[in-house]
Amino acid sequence: MMRTIMNDSYANDFFPSSLAATALGLVIPVLAPKPVLGSAHIPLPSKLLLAKRGDEPVRQAGMVFLFLGTPLWLLTVYLSIGGKWPEDWPGSLLDQKFWIGAILYLLAFGLNEWKVHA
Repeated sequence: MMRTIMNDSYANDFFPSSLAATALGLVIPVLAPKPVLGSAHIPLPSKLLLAKRGDEPVRQAGMVFLFLGTPLWLLTVYLSIGGKWPEDWPGSLLDQKFWIGAILYLLAFGLNEWKVHA
């Protein structure tokens, strides 16, 4: 905020890493099992949680996203503090940190939608 007020030329450098961190935060609810409401006529032990079978692939995808997304978030932080993308790598002419953050956010949003409809 202060960088924007002071017209700093690097004011938006940490937006992509914040976007990537938000994406990782969006995945946390995906990891929780989606409970099935049991019938009142079936006695269940108090510590038993019934989860929907279709929810398991969503939870596994969320776990993979979390483990692969964390290093990508760290990469956006590295690029935001002045790190350089190797020039001979594909996409070296693009704003990599923005696209990494944006793609992570869109994937996390998609995972949340999948969780709702699973």
